[in-house]
Amino acid sequence: PDWSKQYPDRTELLEYIRNVAKKYDLFENVKFQHRVNTLRWDEGEGKWHVTVLNMNTELERTLKFDVNISSRSFKSSKLPAQFENFKGPKLHTANWNSEVNLENKVVAVIGTGASALQVIPEIVDKVKELIVYQRRPPWIIPKDQFEYPTWLQQAFQKVP
Repeated sequence: PDWSKQYPDRTELLEYIRNVAKKYDLFENVKFQHRVNTLRWDEGEGKWHVTVLNMNTELERTLKFDVNISSRSFKSSKLPAQFENFKGPKLHTANWNSEVNLENKVVAVIGTGASALQVIPEIVDKVKELIVYQRRPPWIIPKDQFEYPTWLQQAFQKVP
């Protein structure tokens, strides 16, 4: 990939994924703005029954598959009910809105899973104060970020 650094940011990764999907004509096989409502295995048929809701048309349909590959967890990206009365912006890393301006705001990050470990370093220098709530601390090792100079990016293209 034509990444500018060892650990590319969200924007660069998204651009890479879109380019790969375009190059290999994958968009016709991908459903955007759809939500999986149910997923169940039918032992008699030997098939997965997947009920999918089109978020734009609100049309729901059930599809059958031989194989199910989950590319993300089955956890919901809904926020807990306790946050309903909170008046400020509420973000979930699964549905990140980069339009929300976090500069000079007091921001709380709830949880220290993989998503938090990605978002915290991105916002810590922008916010007025960052408060992190965690149940159990994860074991992590700091990563050293290395920006690739142009000559090295060009070398990667010629010698993968």
